[in-house]
Amino acid sequence: MINKVGLGEQLNDAMMGMSAYTILQRAIPDFRDGFKPVNRRIITSMLLNKTFNFTKSATVEGRVMQLHPHGGSYGSIVGLVQKDRNSLPFLTGKGSWGQYTSSDQQPAAARYTEVKLGKNALEVTKELKEKSVDYVPNYDGTISVPEVLPVTYPSILTQSQSGIANGFATSILSYNIHELYDMIDDILMLRGRTKPIYPDFPTGATIIKDDDEALNVIRTGRGSFTMRAKIEIDNNKLVVTEIPYGVKREQIIKKIIELNKRGTLKEVTDVRDGTSFKGMKIVITAKKNTDMKELIVKLYKLTPLQSKVSANMNVLIDGRLEVLGVEELLLNWIKWRVSVIKRGLNNKLTSMKKELHILEGLRKIASVDEVIRIVRFEDDDKVDQLLMEAFNLTKEQAEYIGKMTLRSLNEKRIQNRLKDIEDLENKIKDLEETIDNDGLLKVILQRRMMETMKEIDAPKRKTEIITIDEEKEKEVHKIVKVKEVDNTKHFVCFTKNGWLLKGKNKNDMESQLILGDEIVQYWEAQNDKNIVLFMKDKSVRNIKVKQIKEKEFIGNDALFAECNIDEKALVLLVFDEGHIVKIPIDAFVKNRQVMEKGYFDGEKLICVKQLSDEKMINISVGDKKPKTIEIENINIKKNRLARGQKLFNNKKLEKVNVTLG
Repeated sequence: MINKVGLGEQLNDAMMGMSAYTILQRAIPDFRDGFKPVNRRIITSMLLNKTFNFTKSATVEGRVMQLHPHGGSYGSIVGLVQKDRNSLPFLTGKGSWGQYTSSDQQPAAARYTEVKLGKNALEVTKELKEKSVDYVPNYDGTISVPEVLPVTYPSILTQSQSGIANGFATSILSYNIHELYDMIDDILMLRGRTKPIYPDFPTGATIIKDDDEALNVIRTGRGSFTMRAKIEIDNNKLVVTEIPYGVKREQIIKKIIELNKRGTLKEVTDVRDGTSFKGMKIVITAKKNTDMKELIVKLYKLTPLQSKVSANMNVLIDGRLEVLGVEELLLNWIKWRVSVIKRGLNNKLTSMKKELHILEGLRKIASVDEVIRIVRFEDDDKVDQLLMEAFNLTKEQAEYIGKMTLRSLNEKRIQNRLKDIEDLENKIKDLEETIDNDGLLKVILQRRMMETMKEIDAPKRKTEIITIDEEKEKEVHKIVKVKEVDNTKHFVCFTKNGWLLKGKNKNDMESQLILGDEIVQYWEAQNDKNIVLFMKDKSVRNIKVKQIKEKEFIGNDALFAECNIDEKALVLLVFDEGHIVKIPIDAFVKNRQVMEKGYFDGEKLICVKQLSDEKMINISVGDKKPKTIEIENINIKKNRLARGQKLFNNKKLEKVNVTLG
């Protein structure tokens, strides 16, 4: 019997399946061990291959392919090694691993660097021997791997992560493990916690104190903090030693140079990157007699030396996506962690009961000589049965005794082993009481977390919490007469029928929609930002947010739009016949509003995306199996008319679905 299914329904089912796969297997971390699948598979693969000594990263990456079928994992390996990316790195590297605080200083190729499991990775996997977590088959069913790692501390909250899946995004802030331990202690002791905890980042810097926002993140999982760089004054020089997490040194330097040329930072005569093996350093030289404190306030106001970090703590919990606050995340993690400890203890109890059962069998042996006679002279297939009949043994006891060596069948040795029975019985009784006592399990949870913290030498807080005198800073702004960049924010959207709308919020813009129209893309953007529109006629249009009226018709022939343009970013263009190209986005951001020949006109443009942290692009042609392509392997072309590489086939020009992650 053939069931007829509509094309729309079939496409919807295929998309839903792909979306679920991206969420579960690629972009969103699991609340239990805090890892995305690729990171978990890297650690698991290295453990299976006993990578306890330095090994070429290319070799490790190749082995990971056995568990992770989505292309090379070297970028993720780098993330697990870099000390300025994670306060508690899981891997230890040798060689040039680049710096997270730099966009230019990239890691060496995998064939040059070496890596091994670090103390942290060994700690979060040490309980695997207790078989306290489920195992699942790898993608081809040849190996069983842990579904999650039995971490001894809430690593979901100790590593900053972000990810984008189909229609979902996550941004998780990192906290200090010592402060998380204290918070767990408060939760377990049922103490009400009034003191908020703040994120802590490996790059240090400072966070401006905002208890309301800190509590908001703890309760809801959403919110943002203002971070500032640490700056030291050395005569007429400012030395930046720590910068906000996620900000690159080159961004800061480029912005200072730009503002200097514009005349906004005339007092700056030089800026350079002085980072070395001794540590991070940006040196800003000012004119003599410059008020350095006023200059610092000005730099905070106008450059990325002050920036925001945002939380949208979207995690996988029991196979579904949920945004959870720090407190609720910890409650769920404690519940799971207790179940892991309980399962491990139950496995240990089963093993001890089995050992006791065997010892009780040895106790029943009335004559060692009779055991030796039966084993020596009787048929092999009758030995177990005869032992069971001779000494009233169970099958398990008889099998064990029948396999004992002649040296072990010694009365003194047997008597020595029987002395352990009472001790074993007491241990079993204690273990049963522990398993049935939720309070004792939580004590074990805390003890093991503390042991891990000592073993990995968990660092103290690096990010300092500061209070600023806002009134004093306002006065400084008045004195220096800072020519501020117009940073007024607006909500802007692009509609299906070709309208650009600007308003106070999304609801405000929805009220402006004409009947039958709908919002396609939606941004929160500053006045000086560009919206770049890729049109069907192969032209590209540039419009400043400040130029948009409340409602402006662009034309319903616009294919794609991008906003909040990062001048150093790359834009990915995908064409329907299989070509993909990366082009610097500044090739499309010009002074003129319309570029008639804006992009390659030999094929139909089906996707435009400004790249940020995306690693992969998934291409589905018709109903064929999706193809995954590593974004870093796609060539960069400076010419905006380039068509790029042929990376997939679509001779019949079927519908193509593109997702990034």
